Amino acid sequence: MASRAERKVRVHADHIDGVPPTNAAGPPLSGARSEVVAALIPSIEIRGSFQNAPHPVAAVADDFIRSSELNFGMSNTSPAMANMLRRIICTEVPTMAIDRVIIHRNDGVVLDEMLAHRLGLCPIAVDHPERFEFVTSADDIPAPNQPDGKYAIKFTLDVELPMHSSDPTAPSTISVLSDHLRWVPLPGQDPAAGYRPVQSGILLAKLGRGQGIKLECYAVKGIGLLHNKWSPVSACFYDMKTSVTLSKKITGDDAVALKKICPLKVFGLETINDETVAVVVNPTACTLCRECLRQPQKYEDSVVITKDTTSVIFTVESLGHYRDPFQIVRAALKLFAERCRSLAKDVDRTSLKEVKSAAGDGRRRKAADAPPPNDDEAVDDD
Repeated sequence: MASRAERKVRVHADHIDGVPPTNAAGPPLSGARSEVVAALIPSIEIRGSFQNAPHPVAAVADDFIRSSELNFGMSNTSPAMANMLRRIICTEVPTMAIDRVIIHRNDGVVLDEMLAHRLGLCPIAVDHPERFEFVTSADDIPAPNQPDGKYAIKFTLDVELPMHSSDPTAPSTISVLSDHLRWVPLPGQDPAAGYRPVQSGILLAKLGRGQGIKLECYAVKGIGLLHNKWSPVSACFYDMKTSVTLSKKITGDDAVALKKICPLKVFGLETINDETVAVVVNPTACTLCRECLRQPQKYEDSVVITKDTTSVIFTVESLGHYRDPFQIVRAALKLFAERCRSLAKDVDRTSLKEVKSAAGDGRRRKAADAPPPNDDEAVDDD
């Protein structure tokens, strides 16, 4: 597979050098069409890390894993290709979300439409949404009398606060939370699957004396392109890899001052031959605040900050639909690979049509250039 040369963008105190054109998807690639399409597929290097995890992943509680954050690197790519993967993660990875709500009773102050909307925004924990099918027609919509386990997950909610209570300490209001949703297995579903809202304690409504809510709702399969409630992430972003180097040796008081200037502790100090020398200890923490470059004629020529447009760092913050964010990235990569394979087939098909068309044009040109037959030269055997 063809590889892309590193493309560096140099950051200065008041400007940036080496910015590629906005319409450039990456460095030019040479070779056959199929090779060029293959080169578009980046080399993915995943280095997952769960932020703020106090224990190894295997020992972390289920709720913590479901709401964790994943960081991974992606090399041999371009900002355009990285943005395509980001959009796939946000809008095309399927999840399950509540989309059909049948309200039998609602005496609370929250309107039926608002209550259904709040239910839809509660993330539903389903590790394998591929086991379900998309609702593609009106016939697929689950009905209360004919539920279908391959299209939906059924939940019920029944909460009521009595008008009178013999307990003088009983509260006058209660909160309706996501904890009150009860999963009802449909035909064909494993009772041990344990489908439930990702987080407990999500406030849906409040009820007073004599009020109650009774409903049933169905979670169906969808993608974030249709509605954000089906998006598996709360945030998904990437940043081009940052490189911080020192082109000149900085020593003494200047080294100490450089360390103090950086608010994110990118620089450190080392003692070499009884001399204090500034070194780069954490280049990935740099956010391009440029404080180190704004010192006139002091560090601007010594500190070199660059961005590599062919290498990016992704951050994926999962909402918990999947058990861990690795599954989200894995599903997005599969969709990404399917797109690349489809593109390769289209390119090959187009190339074949062009070859056939060129051959046909050649034959037609030869026929047009050939001289017409001369009847006088014909031989009469009689």
